[in-house]
Amino acid sequence: MKILKTLKLNKYADSSKYQAVGDDIYKRFEDESDNNYRVAIAYELELGDSDQYPFERMQDEYGVPVTEFIKDDDGYHEVEFSGSLQELQRFITLVGKRIYEFPMVDETCGLVLDLRVDEINS
Repeated sequence: MKILKTLKLNKYADSSKYQAVGDDIYKRFEDESDNNYRVAIAYELELGDSDQYPFERMQDEYGVPVTEFIKDDDGYHEVEFSGSLQELQRFITLVGKRIYEFPMVDETCGLVLDLRVDEINS
């Protein structure tokens, strides 16, 4: 899958609910948890990608649950994630990158899938 860009959702313009904190990350005032920050991204699946993987692995690795599925259009997706400010700052480093699972042999487990992140080739 390719992480194409961050998105500025219309709801983020409501300054009574959201505050921009930089890098297209927004603080949500109505959420008092530690995961009260939001970022929306657009990504596309590549040939051979499933809707589930590596999407779930990416969420687990970066600790960013989905708060809203915005658009799902034949391999192109827009999704909003939540997390702490630090988690989302780390997460958005994936913008402009390709994320995929790569099979490798682990000495104790045998065949495993490793999550890889590469630059998108133009």
